[in-house]
Amino acid sequence: MNNLNSLNQNDLYSILGLKTEATQSEIRKAYLRLSREYHPDKNDSPEATEKFQKINEAYEILGTEESRKEYDQEREAEQLFYAHDQFDFGQFFQRMNQFVSQQFVRKTIRIRAKAS
Repeated sequence: MNNLNSLNQNDLYSILGLKTEATQSEIRKAYLRLSREYHPDKNDSPEATEKFQKINEAYEILGTEESRKEYDQEREAEQLFYAHDQFDFGQFFQRMNQFVSQQFVRKTIRIRAKAS
């Protein structure tokens, strides 16, 4: 799976214009259609070569069940790993600081009350 790491920034399904539930047949059809459309011999646009390469790399991974399964698992793990972006660590630490401070004040008051 040598190309997997180089393509992690791009969603391979979106490169082929597919949903993640696509069948292997749908993946192949999308690949054939897009590779004909963006083949550098048939498309003169400046970005055609780059798109053609991405299409081929996406199909190299999604085109077989084994490599597709590995890609899907890594993609899911990345989504879980980056889910922490939704968690506000600043607010968490601020509330923890408030809680610890309150506990310290309460304990100090109890110690002083016992001493009196």
